[in-house]
Amino acid sequence: MSEHQIQVSIISYLDRVLPSTIRAVGVSNNPRSAIAGAKEKARGMRKGFPDILLTGAFHGLLEVKQEGSYLRKEQKEWRDFLASQQVPVAVVRSIEDVRETLNGWGIRTREAA
Repeated sequence: MSEHQIQVSIISYLDRVLPSTIRAVGVSNNPRSAIAGAKEKARGMRKGFPDILLTGAFHGLLEVKQEGSYLRKEQKEWRDFLASQQVPVAVVRSIEDVRETLNGWGIRTREAA
């Protein structure tokens, strides 16, 4: 599965199971051209920022990766910065990874209820 397909399945899963006090938002961070990239950067897009934001009663971030792929330099920098600020951040490769991450963060899902 591509990272895009994995993220789509994760967003669908989160929409079904997150409590009503938390929402998931996909972060668009893949400009289609150099011009689009320059415009997005000017609007505040930052290279390497995680793919999914959880917000509401809980704030955390998920970086989606394909099996066998690893964080790029900018993604590691974001992970380390966020962790230094006590912001929960995790790399996930599957719905099972997300399920384990949410459990580890103490988020009681509708699936677990």
